[in-house]
Amino acid sequence: MAKSDFNLGLPLAIVVLLSSIEVILIVLGILPPILSYSPGNLLFSFAHLVVVAYAGTIVAKEGLKKSAMNGAVIAFAASFSICLLAFFCSSFFGVPVLGVRIAGIVPELLVFAIIIIENTLLGALAAAVVGWVSLMLGKGK
Repeated sequence: MAKSDFNLGLPLAIVVLLSSIEVILIVLGILPPILSYSPGNLLFSFAHLVVVAYAGTIVAKEGLKKSAMNGAVIAFAASFSICLLAFFCSSFFGVPVLGVRIAGIVPELLVFAIIIIENTLLGALAAAVVGWVSLMLGKGK
């Protein structure tokens, strides 16, 4: 397995920037909360998925474990930044970024933890599947 010179920094920066832009648009009232699944929200989700797929494909020849790890790290960064920003925006601006109001900090943190874990696992799975498909098609780098 050839070692790639892929740097995870740029995809991480992209998903954090995308997450930040989405939250800012929600706070400004341009986009509805994330759980409304509006076309704008889905566009941001698709953009995150594209970055996860890219990170899974680019290292596929190093193994699907590496693809899955890249996808997990990127999905974690995206969902963690959304949850962190959602927490602060709901606290300071009273805007429910996710689309639900949760009474109490402990239940809110539990919901955020579930979201982050779920998205991390889905990111790992998506990157591994896309990496596998790229290998099967002979496109893995």
